[in-house]
Amino acid sequence: MTLFSSVLPPHKMVDLYQEQIDLMRKIYQVPSKVMRELHKQMTGKHYYGFHIPRHGRADDDVVDYLMNLRNSHPNKDDSNMLAIKGIADAIKHIREFRKDTRGETYNVKDGKLVCAEITKLELRMMQNDMAFLDTMRHHFPKAYSRVTIKKRRPDAKGTGLPLPLTNHLGETLCPPYTWKWKVQNQGLDCVESGKRRYLVMDLKSEPKDYLVEEGIESFKATLVDFAFKHRGTKFDPEVHFDWWVLRKKTMEDDLVGVGKDIHSAYSLIERRYNSRATSTLLGD
Repeated sequence: MTLFSSVLPPHKMVDLYQEQIDLMRKIYQVPSKVMRELHKQMTGKHYYGFHIPRHGRADDDVVDYLMNLRNSHPNKDDSNMLAIKGIADAIKHIREFRKDTRGETYNVKDGKLVCAEITKLELRMMQNDMAFLDTMRHHFPKAYSRVTIKKRRPDAKGTGLPLPLTNHLGETLCPPYTWKWKVQNQGLDCVESGKRRYLVMDLKSEPKDYLVEEGIESFKATLVDFAFKHRGTKFDPEVHFDWWVLRKKTMEDDLVGVGKDIHSAYSLIERRYNSRATSTLLGD
């Protein structure tokens, strides 16, 4: 199956959902009271989707608006309610995106989800969380639904014991505070060796003089291999500590080598370089 070369990141999806909400509100003149009711219904505790509340369960103006909208259709069925259901679904998707990346509570203001003011540190942590989730969803969609991702936050209990990057099975992940800048921004959040694809949980520069002379960067890394065995039926991830990741920047795509030892990683770069050179000479 061919993967899409580009997909919208979560924050762009949120913008699209909000545009959809704004358009439907304008067309159907949805009051703020109704929007608050929709936000109330679309919480994590509500599993059944949107419904018209009874009198006494919600503001009378809200019930009257919804009933009037429903009855405005010639057949007096739920056809006119599709727009309201669409708004409710969009609200739920926005909440899910923001809950995944921020873990914050959002209030309703003028029909939009608005979060409380956050500190610079909180913003950095949120950006880090979003970057890690983006990598998991894009590069490891099958494993994403199988692992537990914990957000790294300051220790409220004061024990001074940080959460590990991952458990030894690779089924629980907790990226470091600087993962976005140390790993993803380097373009090394996902590296490949043969048919295996690895998630880079941590990366530390370990320059070697003889590699620097060849224009090769070298890193020590913690990698997770999200292996699916028994014809893809058994999820059996593995964690590799202190593996080597080498990168040689070129005018084309960077050449990256991965291995348990530095020689294995270097050999992979050499093979990839020779393969590229051969393809260029043959005109492939």
